[in-house]
Amino acid sequence: MTAFLRIADAFEESDEEVKVWVKQVRDIAHDIEDVLDEFTILQAHDHGMEEQGLLYGSIRRLSCCIKNTKARYRITSQLQGINLRIRKISDVRKRLSHKFCTSEVAGKRWATHGGGGDALLLGEK
Repeated sequence: MTAFLRIADAFEESDEEVKVWVKQVRDIAHDIEDVLDEFTILQAHDHGMEEQGLLYGSIRRLSCCIKNTKARYRITSQLQGINLRIRKISDVRKRLSHKFCTSEVAGKRWATHGGGGDALLLGEK
């Protein structure tokens, strides 16, 4: 992802449409990172049940289960929204693909190869 964004930064200097698309990719990458962090924290949460009595511990465990279910539902909703956004910007990338085929950006000649649109530095100008 970092290599892709570095190359995309070079392309965005010369094209406003690509600049907007790269910003959308960055925003989604940050949103994905935030959701994954939230999920990791949720999974690592220690309920501290060992020190509590049977009844209080059971009630607290049930309360945590309800809160975790709500949090997981929220995370699922966020991931579904991110997935939709990824599909939309993927469509934009397909539309912009002609700009990535062979371009001269920042004094360097770039070409894409393969179906994934990976960039390859062909040489310096």
